[in-house]
Amino acid sequence: MPEVVRVSTIEKEQSLMVSIEENFKKGRYDEITQAIGLHSTLIDPEHMMADQVRLYRSVLKLLKNRIAEKLGKRYADWYTDFPKLVDRIVSDEQDKSDPLFRSALSSHLAAYGPVKSVDEFFSWVLDDRRLTLGQLVQFIERTTAIC
Repeated sequence: MPEVVRVSTIEKEQSLMVSIEENFKKGRYDEITQAIGLHSTLIDPEHMMADQVRLYRSVLKLLKNRIAEKLGKRYADWYTDFPKLVDRIVSDEQDKSDPLFRSALSSHLAAYGPVKSVDEFFSWVLDDRRLTLGQLVQFIERTTAIC
């Protein structure tokens, strides 16, 4: 059961960032999404979209840092090869790990062509809204296993 995030605990940007970091470390991606949504809607509705993009970028930064720690010197190779890794996962017909993610990704690739970078991929998945932040993080981390 996701924790209830009270607006009073995330009114200040700094406490929101701490909340995001803590939930990221615990793998509580739904709570991150909820906290960002509450902050954007209730605290600063006039700048909601730009605010959400910036806050989700901080999640991407946390993810990249965790991958960099895991991969060490191979991080640069993973970062550059990310588009090829995505293609490899999509083309693997034996992979049945997440049919919804594969379907959304396949339709995106058919419509817009290959993924250009992890940053572009992250933004697209969040904008698409068919997939959760948890699914996105899990997929990106899967690419590290085949790099």
